[in-house]
Amino acid sequence: MKFMLASASPRRRELLKQLIPQFEIRPSRFEEVGAGAAHERALAFARGKARDVAADYPHDAVLGSDTVVCLEEKILGK
Repeated sequence: MKFMLASASPRRRELLKQLIPQFEIRPSRFEEVGAGAAHERALAFARGKARDVAADYPHDAVLGSDTVVCLEEKILGK
């Protein structure tokens, strides 16, 4: 079984490398659209990314992640 990171983020790659020395990068095609509170949106996007990549690699472990920045309940853009 391989470990996959469903992200092309250099920072996420750097952080994960500190925990898991061997993994593959498989950027997700998941489209980040949706509404809701910041924490709900981040969780939904992370799940969507992981599920997108896992569909192509059903026997491997896939990590999806997302960051949503907000200030006083207002979500700020990327």
